[in-house]
Amino acid sequence: VRLVAHVADALGYLAPHGHKAGPDPAAVGGAIAGGAVGNIVDRFHYGYVVDFIDLHWWPVFNVADSCITIGVGILILSSLARTRTAAPAESPQ
Repeated sequence: VRLVAHVADALGYLAPHGHKAGPDPAAVGGAIAGGAVGNIVDRFHYGYVVDFIDLHWWPVFNVADSCITIGVGILILSSLARTRTAAPAESPQ
């Protein structure tokens, strides 16, 4: 069941990288899509999503949840960094 997330992540890592700075969009998309597919497979197979990582101080989650969260986090951070570097600096007059 978790194999889908790992395969999507590996495909994203193996995708050709351009000469641009920042995270590989295929890897980020693969993590998000792989996590979503992993949870959907659990939902169809078991009727619910199996959460098995329990840190006792954080809500219980699974690998697919982690892939989605990390992928979206990287997407947001790279978007913020891109808008910050794209904004023209004001010149003092």
